[in-house]
Amino acid sequence: SDVFDQVIRECGEHNAQFQALIRKMVEQNLDIETTRNEDHYGAAIHHLSLLRNKRCLMAYMYNRAETIRSFRWKIGPVLPHEIQEKLNFSEKEYFRSHSSAIKSYISEMDIDLTVVCIFPVSFIFWG
Repeated sequence: SDVFDQVIRECGEHNAQFQALIRKMVEQNLDIETTRNEDHYGAAIHHLSLLRNKRCLMAYMYNRAETIRSFRWKIGPVLPHEIQEKLNFSEKEYFRSHSSAIKSYISEMDIDLTVVCIFPVSFIFWG
């Protein structure tokens, strides 16, 4: 959470610098589409930093979501306290929603997808 908040603050700083450089170019009546000066390149660096941070945060969030989804299959519908305390409110809600969707699908299809297969893989494919 602290690192996430730090990256969000950094994004705010990059955005403020980016906006200031663009404003400066506009105030100087420069065409921001074609002008290639130090302000243009500075704005480009801040923009690319924002994109990098966004990619990193999205990858982090995707990884967390994948981990939370895997908990349902590996642990079951109730998470141990030591895992729950490491999740934020949104992640707990995501787990509950994912569990509910699995439960609904299982009851609709009348098949328990959480049962561990005891047959060797070779038996399934080769009979």
